[in-house]
Amino acid sequence: MWKHAMKTIVSLVLALFVGQTPVSALEPQRVDVRDMEDWSIVVSRDALESERYAAEEFRDFFALATGHRLLIGEESSAAGHNIFIGASDSLKTSEVGHVLSATYKPEQLRIVIAAENIAIVGGRPRGVLYGVYQFLEDLLGVRFLSRDFTHVPKFASTDPLPRRGILAPADYSYDPVLACRFVSFPELQDSTAQFAARLRMNGRYRGDPSVQPEWIKKVGDFNRNGLILHNVNEWLRSSPKDNPDFYAADDKGKRPASHQPCFSHPEVISRITKNVLDSLKDFAEGAMIPMAQEDTSLCQCDRCQELIRKDGMDPFGNGGENWGTPLFLMVNHVAREAAKVRPDLTIATYAYAPSARPPKNLKMEPSVRIQYATYNADQLHPFGSLASMTNLGYQRDIQEWNRISTGMMYWYYGMGSYTDFFAPPVTLRMAGPHMRTLIESKASSIFVQGDPVVFSELLQYVYARLLWNPRLDSHEVIEEFVDLYYGESAGPVAEFLRLADREVRQAATHPNCNAPDIFAAYGYTEDLGWNGIELFNQALERARTPELKARVEKASLSAYRLSLGKTWLGEKPKDATEPQRARLRQSARTLFELCAKLKIEMVHEARRIKHAQAAVRRALDIPEDEPF
Repeated sequence: MWKHAMKTIVSLVLALFVGQTPVSALEPQRVDVRDMEDWSIVVSRDALESERYAAEEFRDFFALATGHRLLIGEESSAAGHNIFIGASDSLKTSEVGHVLSATYKPEQLRIVIAAENIAIVGGRPRGVLYGVYQFLEDLLGVRFLSRDFTHVPKFASTDPLPRRGILAPADYSYDPVLACRFVSFPELQDSTAQFAARLRMNGRYRGDPSVQPEWIKKVGDFNRNGLILHNVNEWLRSSPKDNPDFYAADDKGKRPASHQPCFSHPEVISRITKNVLDSLKDFAEGAMIPMAQEDTSLCQCDRCQELIRKDGMDPFGNGGENWGTPLFLMVNHVAREAAKVRPDLTIATYAYAPSARPPKNLKMEPSVRIQYATYNADQLHPFGSLASMTNLGYQRDIQEWNRISTGMMYWYYGMGSYTDFFAPPVTLRMAGPHMRTLIESKASSIFVQGDPVVFSELLQYVYARLLWNPRLDSHEVIEEFVDLYYGESAGPVAEFLRLADREVRQAATHPNCNAPDIFAAYGYTEDLGWNGIELFNQALERARTPELKARVEKASLSAYRLSLGKTWLGEKPKDATEPQRARLRQSARTLFELCAKLKIEMVHEARRIKHAQAAVRRALDIPEDEPF
């Protein structure tokens, strides 16, 4: 406090001598974070666990940035220099106490900066915590890049005036546009949820037991009304063996063709409805009941086909994706019955693969939520693009679902190639346009499916930032991540990503996430792999720490995989000379050594590294007992 007072006195004295009005009398007084060593953090004794954790996060990152480890207490100083985290009696009587006169939504945040006090408040249970992270990002330049690496700028007292770190008077409020934001790359779904909270990803699916109880309180719990998984048989509570007629028929009428229920069967409808009604008491106020088809084909019996035709659809039209009407009729029936007892609840179901097309003459009940899956969407063009007939269809279907239902949820496949985790991050080029289209299309929730792909850190960061703030420029977010995450090695890594994107643009293809051949689907070439290896070798030469070297090595796996071409899948290289075969073998050796070092085990969901090793051995005629 005395330091700030002395600065003011000196300014006034100098002004008297030179005959000028002090700057502070003309302009709003600003606070330099380098001079805040005598400030304190104030938290109410009645604060939620998430609000106390927010104060600790503020203290720890502020200390890393400025060197000032501020004290946390329950009482404020009447003279000022307080940072109020959440509502408190002390905040009420301060110069920023007016922030408590507003009502805040559960995740809405507000940051008010005055000359002598700062308030970070918001709704419960997560608004205050998210407000702290917003402050750290916007005003200190902190970036939560991965679970193991956070970029924290340093504001040393000897530095020139920093670009950030000068806090001007402000009153900022933000309420996220999405109620549920769920990016499912492994790092964001660990047992603490700490990293997910720092990126403001609040989603988990109902019944997820993986998060430690103490962390659930710290991060303010989760929004579980944003993801449903294949579960309808949990409501039917039968089996194909016991009641084969309850289950889907194939195109010849044979049952059971799969474990998918026949949604037009009267007894199936009756049982599912009864079991849902019997369990309504188990759902909390405002909860969502998941009722999602199983991940297999839908029923093709005559009764189901007749319902589809009555709705005005051809069961066999549009690639067989017109089979949803029986499912939606059944869900509507359950929703009507449930609403008589629990009108506060919603029921969520899939529009997925064979049920993706909206029915023509059916409106969903107001309490039904549709989770629309983009499984077969073109990854390389915007929704509604004239250049993509597939995505024109997706845009049309999204618009129609918006017309006949309320509160859309979306399942987006953001990992890139579902069949090749080592491919470059192809979905990045459409991340911004696709997310904005879904958000503008009545989205209450977006779930981004992620897998342990090579560039998972980059992908999860970009999607998380866009789901929190869809106005961000996705290209700037990508550049920011590459610059900060790869540091002095960023140049060659960025060049590899640029070359990969150029090949995709030149290919002008229309692949979905399940394209089996990334060379045909995305236009990638083996030359990109060999050029990439050279670039990553340059990046490794620039890496000064073991941690940075490991990041570069992981990214380089994408180049090594591309260099192997279809040898990766067991196809023998045609007309290859011995030196060329030796070069392929060396590339495979490096790739598998890096996988062992970095503990990478999966090639895609159904293929492990050992399967890729066996395929390369076959392709290059390497004996089982011979090292690569």
